[in-house]
Amino acid sequence: MCGSDCCSATESCVNSVCVVDSCTPACSGTTPVCEGTTCKCNQTSCGDSATCTNGVCVPVSTCPETACGTDCCQSAETCVEDVCVGSNSGTCTVASTYGTVTVTGRAEIGVSQSGDAYAYLSGPLPTSDGTDDVIQIELIEGYGAFTDGLVTGAFSLEGDELNYGTCGICVTLQGDVDPTAGVTAFHMVTGGSITITSVSGSLIATLTNATFEEVTIDPNSYESFPVADGCTSAMRQALFHGIAPVGCDPLNPTACTDGQGCFYDGSGLFCSQAGTAAPGQACSGTVQCVAGAQCLADRLCHSWCDRSGSNPCTGDDYCTPATSTGILGICAACPEGQVCGSACCASTQTCTDGVCGDPVPCDPLDAAACGANQGCYYDADTEGFACAAAGQVGVGAECEALGECVPGAECFEDGSCHELCDPTGAGACATTDRCEAVTEDGALGACFACPAESVCGTTCCGEHQICNSATIACEAPTSCDPLAPAACTNGQGCYVNSSHGFICGPPGAVAVGAACTGFGQCVPGAECLEQACHAFCDPADGSPACEGTDRCEVATSDGAVGSCFACPADQICGNVCCTDLQVCDASTACVARPPPPNDACGAEGANATVLTLDAAAITGTTIVAANDYGTALSAACDATGPATALGPDSVFVYRPAADGDFIIVLEPEFDAVLWYTTGSCGVDADCVTASDSPARPTEMIRVNGAIAGTDYYVYVDGYGAADKGEFTILVQSPAATPVNDKCDGATVLTFGAAPLSGDTTNAISDYGNTVSAISAACAGLKQFGLEGEDVVYSYTPQAAGPFTVTVTGSFDSALWYMTGSCGDADTCVAGADNGMTGQDETLTVNGVAGTTYYFVVDSFNVGRSGAFTIKVR
Repeated sequence: MCGSDCCSATESCVNSVCVVDSCTPACSGTTPVCEGTTCKCNQTSCGDSATCTNGVCVPVSTCPETACGTDCCQSAETCVEDVCVGSNSGTCTVASTYGTVTVTGRAEIGVSQSGDAYAYLSGPLPTSDGTDDVIQIELIEGYGAFTDGLVTGAFSLEGDELNYGTCGICVTLQGDVDPTAGVTAFHMVTGGSITITSVSGSLIATLTNATFEEVTIDPNSYESFPVADGCTSAMRQALFHGIAPVGCDPLNPTACTDGQGCFYDGSGLFCSQAGTAAPGQACSGTVQCVAGAQCLADRLCHSWCDRSGSNPCTGDDYCTPATSTGILGICAACPEGQVCGSACCASTQTCTDGVCGDPVPCDPLDAAACGANQGCYYDADTEGFACAAAGQVGVGAECEALGECVPGAECFEDGSCHELCDPTGAGACATTDRCEAVTEDGALGACFACPAESVCGTTCCGEHQICNSATIACEAPTSCDPLAPAACTNGQGCYVNSSHGFICGPPGAVAVGAACTGFGQCVPGAECLEQACHAFCDPADGSPACEGTDRCEVATSDGAVGSCFACPADQICGNVCCTDLQVCDASTACVARPPPPNDACGAEGANATVLTLDAAAITGTTIVAANDYGTALSAACDATGPATALGPDSVFVYRPAADGDFIIVLEPEFDAVLWYTTGSCGVDADCVTASDSPARPTEMIRVNGAIAGTDYYVYVDGYGAADKGEFTILVQSPAATPVNDKCDGATVLTFGAAPLSGDTTNAISDYGNTVSAISAACAGLKQFGLEGEDVVYSYTPQAAGPFTVTVTGSFDSALWYMTGSCGDADTCVAGADNGMTGQDETLTVNGVAGTTYYFVVDSFNVGRSGAFTIKVR
């Protein structure tokens, strides 16, 4: 048989086609057999000194030295994986010589977008230096020997074949191949010969006496250029035998031959050798399923099925969707919420009367928009509202996901069901609930409990209203100036409103200095701050004047309104209160406060305040310091913090007694920037790293690998020119890091196992510390970054198929992954940073059997760490 034909005695089967034997000149000598148009050897024509391989006589060595498989090693060669391999000289990445190399596996054979045929096959080279080296053959129509298409025959490797930009038969060696970094060195063939015996359905060729030289390849023209004094290599023989995969349909696998089945291999559906594991039995990377079944992530074989008819699966299995569209399915448990009668809907479908179908758009405010036992819910796939099976969770009850609530309600971020309403007023909420807009266009709202300050009798005032306590009616607020109380009439006072600023309201009765619990309780001219009534004042001129030694402190963000507070004891100076910028001299007069002694470095850092490891925190201030440093920080600090720190600054120094790590912790009362240099003091360009979190949290820098006796200069700076204030600072020893702090200690995840507990509290921020280090594939993580502490997990699926990794954190976590090798976030394949504190982060991966995936539990900022659980399903 030859494909679907049967060849006659005068024909040969060439690439599954019967071809009349017609060789010119006539075949003789060592190649007496005519197959199609090519003369080939047979088992007896090569004599005793050679064997017939791929139709070519290959000499057989008597091997007076070291036998190595079918090779005979020379004196400078060693036997590696049954191949003679010469040593790597100097910095060369490939061996100096190779004996006979065999390359098998999957060949890529097809037609490019330009319409030209191509064939490709690559495989590993034996290596004795522990690196990954590759030999590759590419056949390209329109170049070199193949100006009129890919053909079989014997070819000398010369002329165009010796340059990567012009070759039609391109043979290369690639040294030290890394899945992340790529190829360290390319080597182009410089001579030899090749016999190609098949280019259709399979790629079969024999390379003989080939030589190679190290080259560079132009990324635009693809021309190759020899490297001066570059490395060379030689190969006595390479046998290429690759099979092109045949695409197939699991429901109609007629393209596959006997003994084969149609299987998904991570990139598509192709024919391959069937195994012996029946549906329901265990399978793995080495134990294949029988034809008609597929090994899934649960390591069991599952039958393929047709979703267009009734459920053909047995037991509790459904014919679940195997693709996003079409009828191909696979017998498995139907995901929760997708069961539809006897069918299992795709995640993008909805169930209507027991039939799966595409989502039907609807108006969530129209109670009759959907059929019986349905409701109108938000559909993430269509990013709109669509009819779906009615939920069962009542209004006000706890829910976990969209679509769980009864029709007319939806699940929101507070974890409960809320009735939907029309913010324009057409859909009223019950009791004192308020209809708040939940869509960007303001057309849809949901009923939420009325904020306490908006409750007005039995009604709830709108977002732009207040409750008049005298009339018990909602009304528009009247703005006022707290320093001009006459702006309010009828004895009202000017008070703070959390939504509207200062507004007129009924007069309070609590006197200045007395205890209070909320805004609006104090007598006119005062307000409740820090649980006591304080009189208003103008910070600019101190009017109206505060009593006694009280001072006017700024109370509003714009600095226009102040409140009278008791003067701190250390600032009372006679009968007056000195400002933060003053001190009381011996004559009881307020004079300018001098800058702190560590305002600037001094000669060789002599003025820097010394920090001691694990000592109590030091209190400091930048209120009267100058802006000496931070106007042009280094690129390294710009990557981890700001490019500038324009506020006043103070300088500290820490000199470790021993090599190791330490942590600098700053607790500021202003928007601070923490940064450090080493060796030099006060040189912005020497900044090693910086910490600049959102306004006023803890700033923290971990220094790894500190060197004993080295001075580390630490700067407490302000983000902007006006950012200054009090702070505490300390240096502490780090706690022991978790075992999976870095890639080499990654904790292994097991499919279906109970969630693992983890913690990033004592981890180091090893990966993704700068936005520029995050790959384009994970651009969504660039918005907040990955500067937080991180730990690493690994998962290697035993079978191809999708799996989902879920992290539930006690903090605002992020999750991202790499594949093949573990490194920085520039190799990130996909990531998730969608939830807030305590919410899940999930990633679904279409796994390839035997491939290791590295998952990093991370966060957007230093100090955003804590406990979490992680699982794979």
